[in-house]
Amino acid sequence: CNDFDLAENEFKKAIELNPNLFDAYYFYGRSKVHQGQTETAAKLFKKASLLDPADYQSRCLRIQILQGLGRTEESVKEAHEAIRVIKRHLEWYPDDSRAYYLGSGSLIITGDKETAKLWLERSIQISPNDSAVLYNAACNYSVLGEVDKAFEYLGLAIKQGTINSAWMQNDEDLANLRDSPRYHQLLNEAIKTEQATIIKP
Repeated sequence: CNDFDLAENEFKKAIELNPNLFDAYYFYGRSKVHQGQTETAAKLFKKASLLDPADYQSRCLRIQILQGLGRTEESVKEAHEAIRVIKRHLEWYPDDSRAYYLGSGSLIITGDKETAKLWLERSIQISPNDSAVLYNAACNYSVLGEVDKAFEYLGLAIKQGTINSAWMQNDEDLANLRDSPRYHQLLNEAIKTEQATIIKP
């Protein structure tokens, strides 16, 4: 029984005890992304967003999956809704860098690339050394077709030492980078960093 099996049992038990527990669906969905089971992850993120209409994270992660699955019309519709939720969130939390970079991805999908870049720049300005911000900057620049910038930020994110290689391999936002030797070099660096972290006492 591996770690994913143990986690899955815990998530199922939590949902059985409380079918309306947002966290269980959200983190179960993230676990499924790590395993490459994106269809299941999309369903779990959908359930999470229904349980918490004010949450933008589950919406944005589902949108990314839908894009990767080629369900463009559905992803565009949900992206418009996600942007509305994020704008409301930012009225209360104007320095939430995660809202800006996830929102940037949704703006790209709706075709508003200029605002997407502004939001992306804002997220980096708020948290310039945050590996999640740097990683998602790489993702969004990849989707925008700005490959050199994408590689630059992906390298910076990996240097921070907290990038999950399994997520990286299953992230459809990085599809534009995967045919390049630079991607495989960075992936190997991410794997080595993970292994060193696990071995370190």
